[in-house]
Amino acid sequence: MSKIKEWSSGLLGIVIVVAILFIIGLVFNGAIWFTATVLPIVQLVSGFLFFVNLLILLPLCFIKKTRAYSGLGMYISSYIFGLELWLRALLFTYILWGGFWVVVGLLFAGVGILPMSLLATAFDGSWAIFFWLCFGMITTYGSRILGQYFVDKSETQ
Repeated sequence: MSKIKEWSSGLLGIVIVVAILFIIGLVFNGAIWFTATVLPIVQLVSGFLFFVNLLILLPLCFIKKTRAYSGLGMYISSYIFGLELWLRALLFTYILWGGFWVVVGLLFAGVGILPMSLLATAFDGSWAIFFWLCFGMITTYGSRILGQYFVDKSETQ
């Protein structure tokens, strides 16, 4: 009787591990599908905000009365730029290197997906994508730093 109990608990453990791995696979594939579905919308909003930042908010930062609001707008839009960059990096890593390296990148608090994508595109020789990711990084952090600078500058005056 104890042998049957040992075998059944061992078999139950294997079934639980397989079920957990199956659920992780479903969630992972769902995340990739969700990313591919949401990215065009985020890309459209990000492109619109890029031109709003460049053509409207940046010139308004040089007017003392509108500096705080335009700096805040630039700062907030940097998060949309960052979201687009992160989603693209996730997809490029998945396409070029597969799911294992996406998981490795996500294990670094989600921030590691961009370095994984940069490595994947560099090793693959996809230099246009590599430089686009670098441009996205500059756009994200540049607008965040510049927006914060203008907000701080408006508070001191």
